[in-house]
Amino acid sequence: MTETKPLANYFFEVSYEVANKVGGIYAVIASKSEQMMKYYGKNYYTIGYYTPRKRALTSRRKILLIQEDLRETREDGHKMLLRDMGISKRQADCILINVDGYKHRTNDIKGELWMKYKIDSLHSDSWFGDPVAWSYAAGILLEQLETDLHLKKTVAQFHEWMAGVALLYLKSRNSKIATVFTTHATMLGRTMANYNDNMVKDIDNAIATGKTIDPKKAYEYSVEAKHQTECACAKTSDIFTTVSDITGRESQYILGKKPDVILPNGLDLEKFPSMEECIYLHHKYKQKILDFLLGYFKPYYEINLSNRESCSYPAATKSGTKESTCS
Repeated sequence: MTETKPLANYFFEVSYEVANKVGGIYAVIASKSEQMMKYYGKNYYTIGYYTPRKRALTSRRKILLIQEDLRETREDGHKMLLRDMGISKRQADCILINVDGYKHRTNDIKGELWMKYKIDSLHSDSWFGDPVAWSYAAGILLEQLETDLHLKKTVAQFHEWMAGVALLYLKSRNSKIATVFTTHATMLGRTMANYNDNMVKDIDNAIATGKTIDPKKAYEYSVEAKHQTECACAKTSDIFTTVSDITGRESQYILGKKPDVILPNGLDLEKFPSMEECIYLHHKYKQKILDFLLGYFKPYYEINLSNRESCSYPAATKSGTKESTCS
């Protein structure tokens, strides 16, 4: 069988959850990482948000820390620390961006997003601002790598609105990096779902009549900045993907864009025990539980574990002693 060769030379996976060790998107990226490395080799990278805790958790990976002001050209002085600490063959190189010294640019970035994409972030808070500053810096980083390393045939995949500003940055600078935007659940959709039991029916009815959601809905739930960022990314990216048909229909209604491709979440089955191993472990640990039950209750109750389905709580006898009702 002929081995499939990648269509791109480099692949960057951008997510706020990279190196989190928790979270649904982290689980997706961690599960696919080994297969991506088999496909792209050392040219597969993940890009995430730096925190001191992540720094400790990712000590075996390559980490890029942008510690002070990040500027648009290397000549202007990029402040970064590159560490290579012996990367596991099963793990991708991980680039974490520290934007503590870059957050003063947040209002400028919001202004640019309004001017270029009409993203209304006037009433947004740090839950929007922090990811935006990080994502914008990720866009600058990718632009620098593209320029300095002369990257050719490069793809970058951006997960959710938190990473989407990097995509918008690249598009506004006419970057040649091919962009993939993936939503795992729309921001407005998941917010509305907390209040609307009939949301699936409403989506089906709207799609059947060719309607999309009223843009004012995002303001009603105070998620306009995140929703509008998500809409811009879905419509601006080269490829827009979701993780299921249901999310695809949700996106068609909420974002006004039908996904180009459905990319279902997958599991690395090699990390899970085989059926034979499951059967062995089931028998082994079931016996341990039975041994514990015998040791714990035998001094006080007469029990027979051979027919456990008919067991009930012990009942008192006329003599005052208790015995099991197991047969």
